Amino acid sequence: MSDPNDPNDPNPAPDNPNPLPPSPPTPPETPPIDPPPGIPPPTPDPIPSPQEEPFRDPPDGPPEIPPEPTFPSGEPTA
Repeated sequence: MSDPNDPNDPNPAPDNPNPLPPSPPTPPETPPIDPPPGIPPPTPDPIPSPQEEPFRDPPDGPPEIPPEPTFPSGEPTA
């Protein structure tokens, strides 16, 4: 990498020929325009709530345990 302070550097870093232009000033926020009288303001679309699963009583007895998968030879995998 070139050292811009080295006078013996054969490839000195050039001055930036294309400096970034100054950013334009940001315009002030415009206040919301009130609708004319007699016209109701638009209402935003309601966000649909996710369907909640109704609470169910747990089944009586111990929870069901699925059988362990087996190899074709019949030996359990675990």
